[in-house]
Amino acid sequence: MVAGIRERAAAMGDQGGNTAKVQDYTKAIQSLFGQKVYAFYTSTSKQVLDIHEEAKRIASDTKSTSVAPRSR
Repeated sequence: MVAGIRERAAAMGDQGGNTAKVQDYTKAIQSLFGQKVYAFYTSTSKQVLDIHEEAKRIASDTKSTSVAPRSR
């Protein structure tokens, strides 16, 4: 979890010369509070994506049922 973030942050830091920021973010994510924030963010992001996918599915179902031609 933290290793992947650290690698991405290091790669970004090398590009822009932001090594100090990378070190600060690495320390922050390794702290207990940082881990809690990361866990909250990842679970919330997953919930938002799940809700979005469900909304798209419902919209698709609604669209397909309303497109059916009406018989007279």
